[in-house]
Amino acid sequence: IITHISKEEMKRNLRIENSEHLISHTKEKRKVSDMIVSIENNIINLEMNQEYYEGLLKKNEDYLFKLAAESIHVGASYSSQKKVIQINFDHFWKYDHRTIVNFRMRRHRTLSRNTWRTNRRKLSRKSSQNRKYVL
Repeated sequence: IITHISKEEMKRNLRIENSEHLISHTKEKRKVSDMIVSIENNIINLEMNQEYYEGLLKKNEDYLFKLAAESIHVGASYSSQKKVIQINFDHFWKYDHRTIVNFRMRRHRTLSRNTWRTNRRKLSRKSSQNRKYVL
């Protein structure tokens, strides 16, 4: 299980969200995800990347952080912020030949895990064509 959310919880609570991100100011570039779902206290952004290009990782980060920023509202506590998970389905090899590569935020100096509520996973389609994965 990639998200650590049970299949039963997904069936009961999965909601498809609007895939167009809110625009904060007039010069902001428009962002549209392939699919955004929410399950209880989680927001999951699903993206398909057909090919690698310079700037793809930055684009993926922008989408992830935009969702995280949009998930906290005026008057709400940061401790109640929803966890944002981004799953990228890549149709190319970039990192190595693992089927699933997990990206996490880390502190630069200590390399210890940070408490940020964001998480990215990349699945390479080339090695996962005949496999099923439960989100």
